[in-house]
Amino acid sequence: MTGRPAMILQFAHFLSNRYTKAHEKPAEVYVQSSISINGRKAQALIDPRVNLAAIKQKEFNNSWILPLRQPVWNARHKKNRFGAVLFPDEDAKKALLLSAPPD
Repeated sequence: MTGRPAMILQFAHFLSNRYTKAHEKPAEVYVQSSISINGRKAQALIDPRVNLAAIKQKEFNNSWILPLRQPVWNARHKKNRFGAVLFPDEDAKKALLLSAPPD
């Protein structure tokens, strides 16, 4: 469920229904969730200030899902985090030439 916001929302509604007694105000459910996607550093996925029990499942919108803040690529050096194999740049080409055995 960690990387699936729709399932988190569904579980929040389950918890709210489970812990709300008859004739009471519905229980509020707040989530503190972090996730690491595609090699990024862990970051919050769900806005912890939003009561998920108040969001209707049929009117699913993503205003409570936080955007990714960190790019996959190392933007400062313009290198692919998977290494020089996928998208070789000039530095990677030099490194490959230097590490190649002499003919």
